[in-house]
Amino acid sequence: MKKSLDNFAGTREKDDLMIFKDEIDSVESNDNNCWKVLIVDDEVDVYQATMISLSDFVFEGRKLNLIGAHSYDDAKSKLTENPDIALIFLDVVLGEEKSGLDLVKYIRESLGNDCVRIVLRTGQPGQAPEDDIIVNYNIDDYKEKSSLTTQKLFTTVISSLRSYKLILQLDENNKILGEEISKRKDAEDKLQEANENLERKVEERTIELQKTNQKLEHEMIERQRMEVELVKVAKLESIGVLAGGIAHDFNNLLTGILGNLSLAVDSLEPEHDSISLYVDGAMQASRRAKDLTQQLLTFATGGAPVKKVINASRLIRESASFSLHGSNVTLEWSIANELGPIEADSGQIGQVIQNVIINANQAMPGGGKITISAENIDISEGNDMSLPPGEYSRITIKDKGIGIDEEHISKIFDPFFTTKDKGHGLGLATSFSIIKNHKGYMTLVSKKNEGATVYIYLPVTSEVFIDPMGAREIVDEISGKILIMDDEKYVAKVTANMLIKLGFTVETSFDGDQAVDAYRQAKDRDEPFDIVICDLTVPGGKGGVQTINELIEIDPEVNGIVASGYASDPILSNYKDYGFKGVISKPFDLDDLAAVVRRLLG
Repeated sequence: MKKSLDNFAGTREKDDLMIFKDEIDSVESNDNNCWKVLIVDDEVDVYQATMISLSDFVFEGRKLNLIGAHSYDDAKSKLTENPDIALIFLDVVLGEEKSGLDLVKYIRESLGNDCVRIVLRTGQPGQAPEDDIIVNYNIDDYKEKSSLTTQKLFTTVISSLRSYKLILQLDENNKILGEEISKRKDAEDKLQEANENLERKVEERTIELQKTNQKLEHEMIERQRMEVELVKVAKLESIGVLAGGIAHDFNNLLTGILGNLSLAVDSLEPEHDSISLYVDGAMQASRRAKDLTQQLLTFATGGAPVKKVINASRLIRESASFSLHGSNVTLEWSIANELGPIEADSGQIGQVIQNVIINANQAMPGGGKITISAENIDISEGNDMSLPPGEYSRITIKDKGIGIDEEHISKIFDPFFTTKDKGHGLGLATSFSIIKNHKGYMTLVSKKNEGATVYIYLPVTSEVFIDPMGAREIVDEISGKILIMDDEKYVAKVTANMLIKLGFTVETSFDGDQAVDAYRQAKDRDEPFDIVICDLTVPGGKGGVQTINELIEIDPEVNGIVASGYASDPILSNYKDYGFKGVISKPFDLDDLAAVVRRLLG
């Protein structure tokens, strides 16, 4: 502790710093004329030293109102109570699940506060690239705690408060400019109806406003540059909200279509093979629609993956083939027979494969061949990709197209970067994010006019892949009682019909209150439900999370399965954290339903 105290307090005596937290908190002033400075640090010695070092500091005739916080939640509370905080000294590591960088995001994004100056402090130098943090998290400085002597601390405070004061002035200038522009419009509207004598006044007013605009223009340039990226993010968020609502309703409709089609196939007699082929075609088209919906969600929101054990070989072949329908490009395969299973979101990984294949196809406008290979490899400790050691499936996609300039290789996975005239620059960026969220790695190698090769690494899981058809055979031998809760009655009905087809006794409810009452009454009759399938979202009613929490109070061992058409909802990827024991994404068919039920009862 002595080192930190000396660095912050200069020549002050160590004994002078040995005070309690409640004594430090008493230093805070309620003087509205003070600069408000928030110090967020979970290390008592650093926190105390900073408070004492700045206790007598004065800038432009105003003292500092020092406000302390010791955790993420504490800091959020202080920010709410003091919206006019000018400067924050923020510890990178707060000793809890939320870090200092999380607080930066909360301030800039949730609070929309771009005025407060943020100085990030760390006691672990060299743990993160400082330039990236400053750019990506919109902070003003990044300091090592050990380097902040009292003098450097004063310098940092002065520069930060000057910056804060300038930003407030810019905001005020913008407000003035907005008022002036509004006045100008009103004046022009009136002058259009006035006589020729008033035209001179219009011209004079216009000239005056032009001068005002020119004077303020240079002050707005930097602020406009910073807002460009925020506008891009806001557009994507708006798209995500719209896409999520559309996908939810569309997935509910597809559940009814897929469910009834799968029941129809299962009910057809052998002599109706020709009809079965038509129904199979309709089911395949519905599954394509499901994949497209997932692609829309992932593009718009980058949703958290809903993982399950899948057959990687089958997914690669289906996704690649689907991407080349109607193309003059052919595929050449080299996939290992014993390619290990992976735990992944099949919709998202399928989108990655499709994005890469589409890019390869566009790189060969005159036609050509794309080679796709997949194999299991062992990756050792200390590899160049910073992957944990273990077994991985490596997917290689190679084309013979126009290739990529060397100067562009390092930017190929950057959001909004594209070399195409009509490209949006999000395909590979989204793909890279998806693979990263799956604990994998993605890279690209290319030379101009020599084609490009994409390598995708995904960790192999030790869990066993369960083929849905195999699950059907096992479920056929299992009986039980299942409760369905879904506000869409046609979804509840087709789900019930599929479960009845699988041999279960089924009861339906249309909101959380009905489901809880039905579960309680069945338990009281000693006729409990073996499984409860809960829709995640019930507009105007009690949804899946609230329902399962109440059911756990009735029966801590309840087997809850969460179902949702919001395939990108993070609850689906972390369903166990919310009390569920299984998950199924809409739309689903008879085989999908059999597989998830088999995992709970098999």
